[in-house]
Amino acid sequence: MDTKEILKYIQLFREKSHNDKLIVFVGAGVSCNVEGMPSWNDLIVKMAESIKYTKCSTCRKKEKDCKKTCKFSETFSGDEYLKIPQYVFNKSKKLYDKVLRENIQHDPDIDAPLSNAILDLTPSHIITTNYDKLIENCQNVHCDNYEVVIRDKDLLEAQKKKYIIKMHGDISAPETIVLKESDYLDYSQNHVLIEMFVKALLSDHTILFLGYSLNDYNIKLIISWINYIRTQNKALDSEKKFAYIVLDEKKITKNQNKYFESNNIGVVNLNKMPLIDNIPDSLKKEIGKRLYSFLKITADASLERYLGKIMNFDEAVEFMKDYKFVNRKNICSLLYLGAGTSDLSGNEMILFSDLHYDNLVNYLDSATANASYLKQLLYDNGVYAIRLMSLSSSSASRKSEIYNIAGYQNSLLGSELFKTYLSNDYVKLLEIIKKSLDTFEECFYNFIVQGYIQEIYDKYQNICYKKLTTDNRVRFLFNSASLESQKSYKHFNGSEVEKYIAGISNKNQKEIFQTYQDIMDGNYHKLLVLKESVSKLKDQYYSGNYSFIACSSLQELIKIKKIAMEQYLFYFKNNIFFRNFSDLKKILKEYIAGIICANGQFLETTGEILGRASKKERYELDLFDVDIIIKFISIKDLKTLIQEYNLEQFRAQPEIVDSVVESFDNIAKSIINLNQLNSFYALPKNLINCALLLLCLPLSDENKRKIGGTIDYLMCISQFVNFFFSTDFPEFSISLQIFYNLFSIIPIQQNVEIVKRIVLNPEFKGYYVNNNKYRVRSVLSVFIENSDLSEIQCEIHNLIQSFEEKEQIEIIRLFHKHITDHILSEQYKSFISEHFDDLDCDDIFEFESNGWLNISPEHSQKILDSALTLYRNQKNSPMRMYPDPLESKLELIYILYITDKINDISVLKEMENEKDFIKFFLDSDNFDYKKVDFSNYMWENIARREKFMTQFVAHKDDIIPNIQRKVNLDKATEFERKMLYGYLLNKNNLLRNN
Repeated sequence: MDTKEILKYIQLFREKSHNDKLIVFVGAGVSCNVEGMPSWNDLIVKMAESIKYTKCSTCRKKEKDCKKTCKFSETFSGDEYLKIPQYVFNKSKKLYDKVLRENIQHDPDIDAPLSNAILDLTPSHIITTNYDKLIENCQNVHCDNYEVVIRDKDLLEAQKKKYIIKMHGDISAPETIVLKESDYLDYSQNHVLIEMFVKALLSDHTILFLGYSLNDYNIKLIISWINYIRTQNKALDSEKKFAYIVLDEKKITKNQNKYFESNNIGVVNLNKMPLIDNIPDSLKKEIGKRLYSFLKITADASLERYLGKIMNFDEAVEFMKDYKFVNRKNICSLLYLGAGTSDLSGNEMILFSDLHYDNLVNYLDSATANASYLKQLLYDNGVYAIRLMSLSSSSASRKSEIYNIAGYQNSLLGSELFKTYLSNDYVKLLEIIKKSLDTFEECFYNFIVQGYIQEIYDKYQNICYKKLTTDNRVRFLFNSASLESQKSYKHFNGSEVEKYIAGISNKNQKEIFQTYQDIMDGNYHKLLVLKESVSKLKDQYYSGNYSFIACSSLQELIKIKKIAMEQYLFYFKNNIFFRNFSDLKKILKEYIAGIICANGQFLETTGEILGRASKKERYELDLFDVDIIIKFISIKDLKTLIQEYNLEQFRAQPEIVDSVVESFDNIAKSIINLNQLNSFYALPKNLINCALLLLCLPLSDENKRKIGGTIDYLMCISQFVNFFFSTDFPEFSISLQIFYNLFSIIPIQQNVEIVKRIVLNPEFKGYYVNNNKYRVRSVLSVFIENSDLSEIQCEIHNLIQSFEEKEQIEIIRLFHKHITDHILSEQYKSFISEHFDDLDCDDIFEFESNGWLNISPEHSQKILDSALTLYRNQKNSPMRMYPDPLESKLELIYILYITDKINDISVLKEMENEKDFIKFFLDSDNFDYKKVDFSNYMWENIARREKFMTQFVAHKDDIIPNIQRKVNLDKATEFERKMLYGYLLNKNNLLRNN
């Protein structure tokens, strides 16, 4: 059989394997390629020797001393192969077991290259008549997918979908071994389920026999089963080959060929099989080497070059075209690059094989439509170059080459829908959606803009499932389950998707659809990898122990980006509804952390190595990053990350900054035009994240002017004002702070009407009470602080007067700094004093510190009495409130006492054993000064007063150890250091410390 015929069979078996229709039968001829493993004949010879069975006694040509030269003394008939083991067993079961144990290896670490190569084929099942453990003990990644079946009950209890069926038993359980005549005669009775299962496989799979001889009894048994199925069912084509036997014979006779032909079994003769490189040294026999080469080429099409065929990628590319998204791993697998690919996580695909590199580069340079498609697919997956890192000693001159994939952009950016989505112009997006011819796209972008609206449910109801391609069927089932989950408020049920994917026979398709299963499983593995990578990136950027001379400091971030973008693109290219799944946000949050980490306040240069500075690069934002930051992280988490890495400014090109400014404007207008004034919608949250992003970008004057215009637009819309200044707005307190920070860097139109609109909002009172009052007042001041104050006095007065008397205090507090009219200010100061009982602690402190309230003795007494009442009530009640009204009242008392607004707090003496500050104020001589903690703002306030400082200096021996410990741990505040070195340590102590 020539190489062309062998190649034809190899391609057939590979196709069957991909379609999960290949069964491999493994005989003793495979095992005997491992040193010490006997063939079936060798084992029978050993059995015969154990009972001194010889053919000489019946030989008609027997002569003197002929036994030494006889070629037939160890050649037995088919009948003897069964009877000799039976004779041994009948004589002694112990002897029978002893011969088996001594001749069949069961070392778990034994090297078995052929068994490994068989597993690389990933057949549906592996069936063996061998007793050894060479297959199941293989260190092969595919081995875990198979469950060993020895007895009938193993089939019933099996948990996995693929089996290694040991038809004739296992050496570790001698009672299961089928070798002697009675075992074969009783097989059908003792192994009913296994026999039925194997017979069932024979009817709809292609069988590949390895390690069997032409006259093997086991082959004849299987042939009899096949013939039974054929004659009983009358369903098998008499011309169809449904089994193939792989042999290695110099010549196979016509009669032998005819025998297998008549039984629908093809013969593949490997006698002229070329050998591949890198065959394991443990394979000594040429027959074993040829079989190994045959199996490896079947598993890896790139090795077909040994049979004279140049790798052609067209078939793989045509396959990929049927799917919306194919990831890097899938691409490498389909192009048979996996074994020669090093790093798939960066922006380069690294190949170690000269041949793989040359084949792929030549194909990409062929300028065909398929080559262009593959280039685009690689670019979409973040592969911008293919690098050769040759390990071949014969190619020393080309140890490293690089092929750049130039002139491309991500294909999503060519979609009008996606580009409009990126710009956040949702009004325009809805207009485009109406023109869309793709129902999946239309529903997906409608979902992004409006959530799960009824229109999406209706359109999915009208999709004709039978007309869908395999790829579309999977995403239809996945999205339908998501819609059902949303409608019924139940957990996502992906059973239909899982069943459909499980029913797909083509292995390449299953690998492409693996991402769906990963999503349903929560993508835990990816998240674990990402968390570890972000931690490593942080160490690299914020530690002086890393050097980046021969590589980019961004390598770790590029790996993170590869995982994140792969998930992001999968959802968008397949138009998958992502609101029911947490994995995308979790994955993208880690990526955002990486982006911010590589833009934060780190030390850019970390010393020199060989005279060259080690530099840390700043990552530069792209359009995808902007979209991810705006939409796939909570406001709180984004703000926390920016604070954690002390980020001041992202690195970004002017066009990226312009796009964020445009997005801010588009989001604002979309909120108003689409009436998305509800926390249910994503746009309000996106607006704040966009604002936070703008605060970290290098804004031009033109950018600031445009942002100011957007703010003016929003603040003139009553509905938005009512929504933004309410507790319904997402993260309302943080959002207000972000807007205030934005106001501080952009020109804001002065307009008292905006202030009135905010304050007169019915939701404002609850919003103000639950927010940071100082920040609310600061935001309102932005709109009037540069106005002519004389012109707005009347407006403020009218605004205050529009509220009921009890509510006027809060409004006065909001605007008292802007009341410059002497008559008005005196009027309101009197009003505040008259309504002292209605003031809360913050009001008293605010008005007193700004000169709008004089604390009279009567006022002091009321404050102290109030604190005492709260204390006694708390003593008698297990209930507690937050914030604690007593602590708030006491803090006010402490401040007033420190500033001499209250002169006597002795009425609070009953609290001194529970309240450290009261104890200090009333009995400073007996106070335990070890409790003093200058990191507490109140102790700091006390220390700033000269009348108390003398007490601290007098008791410095109790205070110094605590501060010194914190200094040594680098946890001391600036004020604590000032106290230690400026007041508490004397000159000699300072010299010793230095």
